[in-house]
This record gives sequence, C-alpha cells and structure tokens, in this order.
Amino acid sequence: MKVVALISGGKDSTFNMMQCLAAGHDIVALANLTPHNKSELDSYMYQSVGHEAIDFIAAAMDLPLYRQTTHGQSTQRGKIYEPTSNDEVEDLFQLLSQIKSDLTLEAVSVGAILSDYQRVRVENVCIRLGLVPLAYLWQRDQKELLNEMIKCEVDAVVIKVAALGLDPTKHLGRTLSSLQPHLHAMNEKYGLNVCGEGGEYETLTVDCPLFKSRIVIDDSEVILDSNDPIAPVGYLKLKKLSLETILSQHKQTVQDVCSIAMFVSDMSRYNELNQVYCETFTHPNPPSRACVQVPSSFPVILTALSWAQPPNSSGDSPVERHTMHVQSRSHWAPTNIGPYSQGVRVGELIHLAGQIGLVPGSLELVKGGIKAQCQLALRHVGRLLKAIDSNVNLRDVVQGICYVTDLGFVERARKLWEEKTNNAIVDYVVVTQLPKGALVEWHVWAHRHNNQFEYEETGKCVDGYSISIYRRWNYENDIAAVVCYVDNAEEVEFTEEIFVHTVEYAVQKLTQGQENDSTSIYSLNIFYPRMKIQRLEGCAEYLKQLAQTISLAYTFVPVAYVKSEHTYLSICGMRNQ
Repeated sequence: MKVVALISGGKDSTFNMMQCLAAGHDIVALANLTPHNKSELDSYMYQSVGHEAIDFIAAAMDLPLYRQTTHGQSTQRGKIYEPTSNDEVEDLFQLLSQIKSDLTLEAVSVGAILSDYQRVRVENVCIRLGLVPLAYLWQRDQKELLNEMIKCEVDAVVIKVAALGLDPTKHLGRTLSSLQPHLHAMNEKYGLNVCGEGGEYETLTVDCPLFKSRIVIDDSEVILDSNDPIAPVGYLKLKKLSLETILSQHKQTVQDVCSIAMFVSDMSRYNELNQVYCETFTHPNPPSRACVQVPSSFPVILTALSWAQPPNSSGDSPVERHTMHVQSRSHWAPTNIGPYSQGVRVGELIHLAGQIGLVPGSLELVKGGIKAQCQLALRHVGRLLKAIDSNVNLRDVVQGICYVTDLGFVERARKLWEEKTNNAIVDYVVVTQLPKGALVEWHVWAHRHNNQFEYEETGKCVDGYSISIYRRWNYENDIAAVVCYVDNAEEVEFTEEIFVHTVEYAVQKLTQGQENDSTSIYSLNIFYPRMKIQRLEGCAEYLKQLAQTISLAYTFVPVAYVKSEHTYLSICGMRNQ
C-alpha cells in the first residue's frame, strides 16, 4: 500500500516506518503536526519537542513533507471521539485530507504503542478518509521493542525527560542504546515505561537504515522546564542541525566508492532497489558490486569500501585507481548485468564484483549444478584479474567470501577453491538466494604481490566455544586480513561475552605487529545465522564503543548458516593503512 507516515521525530514513528517497509508497503510522504506554541511540552496528541529536526528528517529520507500547525485544543478527552470542529484531532483530518488529494494514498503509519487516546483518534480520522492505519508497534512488550529498535540500528537521542529516575542534566542528549541499562533499572525500581510511553521521555532519531544522511546536532541547549527535586522536567532545544553522510564525514563522495556488497531481503525487489542504486551511481565507472539475498528485516543492507587520493605531502607517487567496466557481450567473461564494474584496482589492491556461473555469450547459468557453476565462476575471477593486470591471476586472491544457497555446497566449493588458489582465506556463508537463481557466488579481492603475504592459522577455546582464525598479512604489514569462525557442537545460547572475546581476538590478530599504529582502518563483516542468534543489541553497543578507540567500520549480516551447522558466527575482517 501507499503510505503516509505520521512522524514526531522520535524512535517510535521511525521504527513503525521500518516495519511498514518490512511488510512490503511503500512510504510516499511524511506528515507532521506541531502545536502552535512550540514550547508546549504536554500536547495530548502531538510531540513538539524536537520540531526543529522534522525538515531534516524529510531531507534525510528524501521524501515530501506535509506540515501543519495545530490551533485546536483537546476538547474531547474521553475513550470515544466524535468529530468536533475546534478539537486538535481535526487538524490531523485536514492535513491527511490535503495529502490524499495530492497523492495516491491508502494507509497511514502511526507509532502508537500503548496510548488508546492517540490510537482511537488516529483511527477515527483514517476511517473517515478511507485509509488503513498501520500501527505495528501496538501492544508490543516494551523491553522487547526497545531491544529490537536498538538492534535494528535506530540511533535516537533523548531530547525530553519528565520522570522519576531521569535527570535533564545527565540524560538529555544521550543515545537510547547507552541509556538502555539505566531505563531497565528505573523500570525495576520505579515502574518507568522503558519506551517512554507514559511521557517519561521523548527522543529524536538522528540516524537509521531509512536515512540517506545522518542528522548532526551541532548546537543545543538544555532547558529546565521544572526543577522538581523528585522528577525534574527538561528538554533539549536544538539550536543548530546539519546533515552529513558517512562519506562526507571523511571528505569523500560516491565517486570514491570502490566496492559494494548489497544484502537484500527479497530478490524479487531487485529491479526496484537497482533503480535507486542507478540514481546514486551515475558516473561512467561505478564501483564493483556483489548482491545476495539474506533473511533480514531490512529491504537492503549495504557495505561499501571507499578510497580517495590522500594529500601528497611526502613526495611519493600518487596512488592510481583503475576501473574495468566492460559492457560488451563476448565469450570472455560476463558483461556487467547492472550499474557496476567488473573490477576496481587501487594501487596494489584489486576488488572484483561478485561472480556467478554465467555463460558469457548468453548470460544464462551453466548447466551441471554446483560443481559446474563453481568452476565457471572461478574461471571468471581468474580472467577478470588477468584483464585488470596481466601479471595477476586466481592464485593472487588474498581473501574472499563464498556465498552458497545450500549448506551441502560448502564443502564442494571449498575443495575446488583450495585446489586452485594459494593460501587465500575464504568465509563460507549460506544465503537464501543469489542473482538469477545461482547456487554459488564468489566475492574476492586480490593483491598484485600476493607472493609477499604470510599465512597463519590460530585459535583458542572460550567457555566451550572454539574460535578459529585464518590470517594473511604482507611483508610491510600495512594490510592484514582475517576470517574468524566461532563453533560449538552444543545447542547453547550465544552470549555477548563470547562475542566480545571473538571481536577482541580478531582485532588483535589484525593489529599484530602494528600495535602502536594509529592510521589503520578496520572493517568487519559479521555474519550470523538467524536460527542460532536472535539478538545482538549488546554486541552492537560494544562495537560502537570500540569504534571510539580505533577507526572501525562494521556490518551485521543475518544469514541462513555460516560454514557448518555448528558455526555461530563468522567475521570477515581487514586492516589497511
């Protein structure tokens, strides 16, 4: 359905939008109602705190925004609402009526969790307009819901507090994830609603998977509305805001992106997602790309590797970037079947697009099952590498990810790989679908001097878990790569403690020999089977804290299996100076 989302700026309206997308609906516009007295903190229907950020949210989502100031009052406060001309609910009716006249509209997203007052009134308006109210958070367990929001990377900050156990001077501006333990403690001690449904606190979403840019609070001021010694009330006045993307934080652009991994939840929506992709990467030589389907609640998860020429102050020769973007069909190797390049070389590193067993001349899958597809895909890898650099071949691959659609394919793919390569380390991951119905896809990177790389296998046991690491690093030790597996033959619950042990071990091996270096950048792709691990909230918080000490990029990717039925987690990591 075509949906307009009612947004307050907070976590609830944001997460309900994410649920709408996960259910297959299409958000076409945003709607916001703000009390005419913007300092009013206690509107029965509409949140006014954080109103300064609403335009930024629309810009971050690249959606049209409809806004209206409310002049009505809450004249009907009973359990049943009857339309009344001077009630603030009629302002919502007028706003949605205007949007419906402008756009094709079928439903309304509303982030109500427990408030019957709000639900009844929104339902009344929707029914009168022939719209379907979508309230996916309604009556959810609040502790479970808060965990899910944080797990799904809703990055929200507290902008109002009005409850026993919350202090404006301590908690305003804090992230929801950092406050989660305190909210649980106050729930146990005072009965605080952990999602703030009693009006105990309000939030502003500064980033989430729906945003194309992050909202930055450049300047703010704590306003103390009530200095009650037991439950003081205060809010954050947002004085200056701005938008930035991750690339802009590092003074780069989309043209600097070299390689992308695209994890989609539904391959049938590939064309739709690809259209958005095409609108972003419009330059002649786009990055290489791999695309697989995973059991995710998000329509798409992206990981991207970007590089830009650093300031040349040492007199060294500039690092060159070369892109191979062959669009002609031939018998050599597959032409690109999307808006991406077959390979990008930056300096000594070569990043290839994901390769499946397509017959180059017809772009149809080769017949013969997993073995034939695996052999042909690896032939493509070798030919692409040689075309990019005549001195490079398949044996120069340093690290890769092998995506297969059945756990039984892992061993066959591994044996074939090890016959043809030289100590390349590979993460074997089972996904739910691959492009064109392929059975296997190889996504690898190579180095022009792979013969100068060392190889090591190491491991340790922690609380019954076996942590195995396969490591590669070059003589200069300015590049290191690891593939890490966590195994346990027993069906036990995976804990945050094991996760922390695993990441610490992986980062330690990546850093080995360069412990005092502060210029390295670390990237971790963390694959976890959805059947074995349901929640990773604390794990994500640990990584956020780790990212304060090292330059770290990480991505959680849910999959069907990792390597074997006894594997709980894998990490495909890299360090680059």
